[in-house]
Amino acid sequence: MIIACVSDTEDVDRVRALLEDLQAAVRAKDLAATLELFTEDAALLGTAAANLDRTAVTGYLARVFDQPGYVLWDWRTVSVVDARPGALTFVALGVVSLAGDPGGRASDPVRLTCLAVDDGERWRLRVFHGSVPQF
Repeated sequence: MIIACVSDTEDVDRVRALLEDLQAAVRAKDLAATLELFTEDAALLGTAAANLDRTAVTGYLARVFDQPGYVLWDWRTVSVVDARPGALTFVALGVVSLAGDPGGRASDPVRLTCLAVDDGERWRLRVFHGSVPQF
């Protein structure tokens, strides 16, 4: 469940739709559909690597999809921190787990910072920085 912490419902709806589309593509382990949600020049910084071009992003996602189960996010807080025409910067806090794998790990806290841009066709992620905090 996504709980929004901003007052502009249009921006919240855009962010929610993008995160839901991302979850659906990741759950299906559909590399092409997932890549469609990122711009060609996207930077994807995960807990294991920084991927700063399309080739690296594609390789990282392929490794994520190669593991048993799928990444499942439960975004508990979403906040748009900056909204400009054609660009939204947002943060999200929640938990992440590996679902669908009997030996999957338990949920961990996760934090996310993103820049989403409207490229004329749809909203896409230009920067995705997700991490699991170390305590």
